Amino acid sequence: MRTLLPVVAVLALAGCGKKQAAEDPVASVEPAFRLTAEEYQSQAGDAKFNGQVIELTGTVSGVGRNISGESYVTLKAQGLVGVMCFTTDPEPWATVAQGQKVRIKGLWAPTFVAPRLLWCVVVEPGEYAAVRISAADLAKEYEADREATVKKYDKKHLVVTGEVTSKSANDVGAVTLGLKTGNATAINCSFTAFDKDAAAGYEVGQTVTVLGEFTLNFGSGNTVDLFFCLPLQGK
Repeated sequence: MRTLLPVVAVLALAGCGKKQAAEDPVASVEPAFRLTAEEYQSQAGDAKFNGQVIELTGTVSGVGRNISGESYVTLKAQGLVGVMCFTTDPEPWATVAQGQKVRIKGLWAPTFVAPRLLWCVVVEPGEYAAVRISAADLAKEYEADREATVKKYDKKHLVVTGEVTSKSANDVGAVTLGLKTGNATAINCSFTAFDKDAAAGYEVGQTVTVLGEFTLNFGSGNTVDLFFCLPLQGK
C-alpha cells in the first residue's frame, strides 16, 4: 500500500509527552524563532532551540492521532514524515488539512523519529484545503466518470457527510464505516486503530461527518475508499 504502512508505524511511535507540563507553555508566548518547516527540520538538534517556543511556516502533509491519543499536524520537510506538531486542539483537522499553507507555533522537543514541537497552536490556518462533499454526491461523481474523480481527489482530504449503513472492525479494532450513497457505488471510511474509541460510538443509521484521505482508488470497481479517517464532532 505505497508508503502508508511505514508512515503509520513512524507516527505511532512518535509520542509527544505533553502531559509532562502542567500548564500550556505556548499560547501566550512570543516565539523565539520563526522558521520554515524545512529550515527547522535541518536544524532541529541545535542546542539554541532547547526550551524555546518556535513558529513554523509550512505546508500540511498530514493530520491524525498517535497511539497515545495525541493529535498532531505534520508539516512537509525532508524525511519520511517531516515535522510533527502536536496540538492542544484535539481536532486540528477541523481547521487544517493536507496541502494547506499554515503557521504553527509550539515548544521545542528532542527529535524522536522525526523533529517535533509540543503544545502547538495554529497561528494562521489559511484557507481550509479539505473538500466538503456528501457521500451521495461523491458517489454520483465517481459513477459518472471514475477516472476524472480519481484524478480530481487523489491524495486529498475530503470532509464527507453521510448516513452509516454498515460498521465493521478488524482484529486490532480499526473501524470501517459504509456510508449511504443512493446508487451502486459504495463509500467506505476506514479509521486507524488509534481512533477505535472515537469510532466505536458510531451507529448504523446515524448521520456522520468525517475527514478522510482519498487514496488507493484506481477507478475500478464500485467502491470509493477513504483512509486515515478522523471524526469531526459536531461538524
